[in-house]
Amino acid sequence: MYKIKQPLFDGISAYIASSPARFHMPGNKGAAGLTPDAFYDLTEHAQTGNSLSPAEGDPFDLAYNEAAKLYGTAATVYSAFGSTGALMAAVRLGHIAKGRFACPRALHKSIINAFTLLGIQPEWIDIKGEIPKGCAVMVTSPDYYGRMIDIGELSRKCRENDCLLIVDSAHGAHLKFHSVGEMHPLACGADVSVDSLHKTLPALTGSALLHLSVASGLNRDDALAAMRLFASTSPSFIINLSTERCLYRMCRSGREELSALLSLILSAQSRLESFGYEFLTAPPRCRDPFRMVIRAENAAEIADGLSEKGVECEFSDSRDVVFIPSVMNTESDFERLIAAAAELRPVKAREPLPDMIYDIPLPEPVMTLREASLAAHRTIRLEDATGQICASPLYPYPPGVPAVMPGELISKEAVKLLLNSGINTASVVVKT
Repeated sequence: MYKIKQPLFDGISAYIASSPARFHMPGNKGAAGLTPDAFYDLTEHAQTGNSLSPAEGDPFDLAYNEAAKLYGTAATVYSAFGSTGALMAAVRLGHIAKGRFACPRALHKSIINAFTLLGIQPEWIDIKGEIPKGCAVMVTSPDYYGRMIDIGELSRKCRENDCLLIVDSAHGAHLKFHSVGEMHPLACGADVSVDSLHKTLPALTGSALLHLSVASGLNRDDALAAMRLFASTSPSFIINLSTERCLYRMCRSGREELSALLSLILSAQSRLESFGYEFLTAPPRCRDPFRMVIRAENAAEIADGLSEKGVECEFSDSRDVVFIPSVMNTESDFERLIAAAAELRPVKAREPLPDMIYDIPLPEPVMTLREASLAAHRTIRLEDATGQICASPLYPYPPGVPAVMPGELISKEAVKLLLNSGINTASVVVKT
């Protein structure tokens, strides 16, 4: 694996070492004691560079070159705006490249927001079936529960149909450094991929990457132009520095650290299974081995019980407790989880985790995403929403996939599904 350098850290450190009187933003002037990292809170400068418009040879230009070498891409750029900013930029890139989208409905809300802002009306498809020709295809893998799509097979279908494959891998940043990285979307043939480093790796919140493969035909200028459309003009230097530091660490010791983490996860799962706990499972290529999901009929009770004993999960719903371990979790953390869980009693879940496609008729569209999202709207009781036009996506949890999109009629079947998942209100378009 390529051992990247740290040009951003070096450039910023050199500037700090020069001890200038700072008459530029930010207002904190890097004062010691404000926060531990405030010294590195800087702005665009000849020595520090510009993350959204790097000049040749500046720290960000060099940092992006290092990241592209590490990932083997045509371009990899930093996002200090999390995967949200990178995904919205990816939508813009897909729109420029192909002009239209075909997607499953399991998409992060930032993608739907980008469709809305850019006036894109996607065609909703089941990727297990036919892929329309000449479009951008956007998918999520892995999802919040660690379920993964066969990106290799989907990539093959996209190539056959002259499609651009974009993968929201916000929850899969660690996969690059697991084994030889064969599970990462880029290794499986994705054209564009987004990693949210802070979700699963040692990086500050907001640290993310936007990757463009060599086969995509896109370049760094394309990526940054798309990013500038949605990003703040004041990106955080601390977050960007966190990204570089994370990559520097992971490309040197990530494989060993993740191997040790996986051993802790597998041992913990085995011990918890001996107490009667069940975990969400799937075939090896369809499951992120680092995501821990307890399945139980009393999942909420288990999550509350763990919290009372000082163990906090990522998320819980009616039948699932989601844990996101990282290399920053210690053996002691896992021992606390096991000890706390041993005092609770799981109740076997009666139903499997719902699929990402609901067993209800696809809602009827009567307005575009943009028209409905930007229309006047009001919030009403869900019981009264049948026949109304949805103004904001309605997501049952699990699995967190929109059952009804803006511009679609809310059916009685959708109302029943949503009520059963605990949703009681809906935002609907005000009819004129």
